[in-house]
Amino acid sequence: MEGLLLLLALWFFGRQQASLNQVEEASTICRHNGTLLWGTKAKGKSPYEVSLNVSCPSGGQPIGIFHTHPGGRPEPSNLDVSEGKRFGLDWLCITVPERHITKCHRIYTT
Repeated sequence: MEGLLLLLALWFFGRQQASLNQVEEASTICRHNGTLLWGTKAKGKSPYEVSLNVSCPSGGQPIGIFHTHPGGRPEPSNLDVSEGKRFGLDWLCITVPERHITKCHRIYTT
């Protein structure tokens, strides 16, 4: 599953690279009938925060969040982890756009 999430995150990053403007961006990662797909997306107003309404298309279940850390590290912050747990998510995928690094981290909600 981690490999699929990383590929999905890399695909998203590649699609967004041309319009990169150094603000934090996020998307819900959803699973529906064994398929991974995107849920809601959001763009922040700065490189340091983004507000995401975690939801999926009908029938989908949120399993993670993908977001950027412009100028940062591909590691989840304490706030990232606590928000992931609050929403009952299993994965946090983080990319540092200018370094072309993406990592998916498994978090445990139980």
